[in-house]
Amino acid sequence: MRELSREPIDLETLRFGSEQEKEANEFVVQGKVKLTKSIENDVLYLKGKMKEDDVYINTLAVIDKDQRLVDGSCQCDFYESNKLKHGPCAHILATRMQLHAGVV
Repeated sequence: MRELSREPIDLETLRFGSEQEKEANEFVVQGKVKLTKSIENDVLYLKGKMKEDDVYINTLAVIDKDQRLVDGSCQCDFYESNKLKHGPCAHILATRMQLHAGVV
């Protein structure tokens, strides 16, 4: 058997695919995400609201019937600079994660 790595793998670094995912997870774990949802023409609209640094941030995540994020919006600087070109911001991710956390 061949050794793949001399150093043990830090599982914490593998847990999240990006810094945005890690930050989004913190919003959900800390119970900071308030979520409302609606369905229209097989499309799920998730509206999120969360507090960050004494500022409330409103988000929208639009999910198609195949569970893909097809559109979204946020008021944060990351979204304003990148829209969805570099993936969703932590706030949009947290909005989606909150749905799967089962707390609506």
